[in-house]
Amino acid sequence: MDMELLRAATVDGWRLALYFHEGSGDRRFPVLMVHGFGSNRYSMDAEKNYSVARAAVARGFAVYVLELRGAGLSLAPVPEESLEYNWGFGEYLDQDMPAAMELVLRHSGRDGLHGVGHSMGGMLFYALATRQLPVIKSIATIGAPLICELKL
Repeated sequence: MDMELLRAATVDGWRLALYFHEGSGDRRFPVLMVHGFGSNRYSMDAEKNYSVARAAVARGFAVYVLELRGAGLSLAPVPEESLEYNWGFGEYLDQDMPAAMELVLRHSGRDGLHGVGHSMGGMLFYALATRQLPVIKSIATIGAPLICELKL
């Protein structure tokens, strides 16, 4: 399956790798997939028979697989900074996710997207869901912790 490497620019100068797989159907919204901490795109797009991304493409979805800062082929503003790891969940949430979502919407020409996150990628979508962004139409998570306190 062919994929296209796109670059999402963050406010602080990172050029994030975003892999686009064109869907074969006419699904209304594309899917943005985000890996977990200490991982890269391969947790969402591995070999053909083990790829969540390719399974979604086979069902007609256009799929974008993000590599967060410090992962895979994402590029730091200064190459040496990619080894410093001076970022965390806040930068992923406030810089990487908006840059990726903006590029997905612009590239797809759609006004919304579905989110799929593995582990911390799912936690990023949980955090975005609390902001009630109208562009996020649905989220699905794989192995992402969610703690709820029930008061009876």
